[in-house]
Amino acid sequence: MKIRCSSLGRFMGGWEKPREALSEDAKSLLMEMAIREKYNREIILDSKEMQKGREVEELSISLLSEIKGKLYIKNREHLENEWIQGTLDLSLDDCVIDVKSPFNLFTFAKADLDSAYAWQLTGYMWLKNKPRSELAYCLVNAPEHLIFDEVKRMCYMTNTFKEQEHEYGELEEKVRQNMCYNDIPKEKRVKIFEIARDEAKIEMIKAKHVLATEYYNTIINTI
Repeated sequence: MKIRCSSLGRFMGGWEKPREALSEDAKSLLMEMAIREKYNREIILDSKEMQKGREVEELSISLLSEIKGKLYIKNREHLENEWIQGTLDLSLDDCVIDVKSPFNLFTFAKADLDSAYAWQLTGYMWLKNKPRSELAYCLVNAPEHLIFDEVKRMCYMTNTFKEQEHEYGELEEKVRQNMCYNDIPKEKRVKIFEIARDEAKIEMIKAKHVLATEYYNTIINTI
């Protein structure tokens, strides 16, 4: 029973509570893991934001490489230890980097280092035995087919049709402007937060894992 680094935020929710406590979100996560393990079922979550994130990952890494003046290569190695597992984005000599691709300029502007990402990076630092990590938000253009999908969605919402050439053209231009960022300097399209390794948090994960394993074994035998 190994927690994915991307789920550590849920798993460690309420970590400030006594170590004997599992939050309701942690219990929900463990239930999902038990169902996945026992019945081979998955909760399929997808959205235009998630789709963009998957499809532009290499573009975001290229933008980060250009800004930092270093060639970064996407990591493909899946890592695990006794407690956690995950596939980080970039591994350097003294650092791991997780790359996020915000959906638009507004989400990029609000992007911050939230606790879920901090826990995720703690997991990656632990797996790679690195002293520090970086969370890099990279704002890159959306794929053409996502732009087209958004134009279609806006046409439906506004009752705009291709036959209305002027209105359709204005709408398409507005959508494209909202989803493409070549007019913004590249250095303004990268936002980086640094996190140092915290051994105390790693020990918290280990302690919480003991209780979680007991709970997991109970529910997997009852579902």
